[in-house]
Amino acid sequence: MKFHATLLFLVTLLTLGGCKSKKAAESTEGAKGIEAPVKKPVDRWVVTFHSEGSGPDNSAMRLLEAKMVEWNQQYRWELNPERIGWGKEGEIDYCFPLDQFRDFAAQRLDALFKETFGDNRKVHWSVYPDCPHAQRGAEISKP
Repeated sequence: MKFHATLLFLVTLLTLGGCKSKKAAESTEGAKGIEAPVKKPVDRWVVTFHSEGSGPDNSAMRLLEAKMVEWNQQYRWELNPERIGWGKEGEIDYCFPLDQFRDFAAQRLDALFKETFGDNRKVHWSVYPDCPHAQRGAEISKP
């Protein structure tokens, strides 16, 4: 019985807390009825070169660098990802912000990754809301 009362109390507390946060969000309107701008997180294509005990695939990294140069020349659109080193063996993430791409360019970028790294077990790519290893205080570099 005591467990049920505690559970009911927690559910009530969470429900009331949710109402307060909604009211606080509604009160962000300025005196003239203009809402404060909310910065939306930018999704990123993240290409991760990881290790399975023998270091990352350095030839695949050089291939990606070469493909980025080709991309820049072909589309006159510079790919300039953040490079985040995060491992003891040279593991690295290349983070490409998607806000700089239109839909067709994002699709071509995915095709480029598939073409370049298809079956490579040491290279993975996916879309993330942020660079996953950046939160760990990893080294961030931009060329």
